[in-house]
Amino acid sequence: EAVDHRSQRVESFVIETWDGLAWLAAEPIASDELTTIGHKRLIRLKASLTSDKVRIRITGSRLEPTLAEIGLYRQPAALLPPVISDRDVQGTVTLRNDRGLKMVYTLDGSSPTSDSTIYTTPIAMPLGGTIRAACLLPDGKPGIEGSKSFAGMMPIGWKVIDVDSQEMNGQVNNAAANAIDDNSATVWHTRWHNDLKLPHFITVDMGASHRIKGFVYLPRQDNNANGTVWRYRFETSMDGINWITNVALGTFDNIWNNPSLQKVTFDPVDARFFRFTALREIHGNGWTSAAEISVLPDESDKGSRQ
Repeated sequence: EAVDHRSQRVESFVIETWDGLAWLAAEPIASDELTTIGHKRLIRLKASLTSDKVRIRITGSRLEPTLAEIGLYRQPAALLPPVISDRDVQGTVTLRNDRGLKMVYTLDGSSPTSDSTIYTTPIAMPLGGTIRAACLLPDGKPGIEGSKSFAGMMPIGWKVIDVDSQEMNGQVNNAAANAIDDNSATVWHTRWHNDLKLPHFITVDMGASHRIKGFVYLPRQDNNANGTVWRYRFETSMDGINWITNVALGTFDNIWNNPSLQKVTFDPVDARFFRFTALREIHGNGWTSAAEISVLPDESDKGSRQ
């Protein structure tokens, strides 16, 4: 989209090809949803198609939609990255591919190589982090890399008890609860009003006390930076009334160039509630957004304590 001049507008679209008699919808792989476009989107199809006509049909948008560029690419199926699952209730993650290829992965932020850990069993990620994975091709080299970030502690029993703004217009659900659903594809976004002013906050009840040593913020992962937080405040509480300021004025310094999982640590504290307050957006706008917000448990945390 022409986001530099027209902002992000497309909310949903369909890719169609002509078979000589009619337009047929092309089916993308499961992880490539036909939702927003933003600065750019790469959509991978489940199967190769042959056609002399392709069209993009926009089925939902804010205001009049615009597209800056459209391209078509041919990609060998063997290069597709593994499918990385969401965390299950035990906090484990699985990898799979449809061609029976060996898969390698890393958990330290580096790109997988031929010497990386070979996937054999589900990967334990109860405390969050980022998995980067690739299939090993017949020549032993890794194919295209896939990655997925898991934000902090598993949010079992968590709920949002206060938020100053959330967008729920009936067509797009950008509710505050999306920030604690352990799903990086959903987004909390404040109301889409141009006159909206910062700060904005979200308050979460974890259901029980935990000893924590920090928090994580995952900006939206849909190639759109609107609402991405640069400056913030973070507070914790045992009763939801009396608050401790753990970080009074923090910044995510490189979030412009690296909109990935942001980790912030502080001295360990016991807390049942936390409040994240956005003080400044990266472009100076009045919006706030987040894919996930979570906490980092301290090594001494023995699980939930009432």
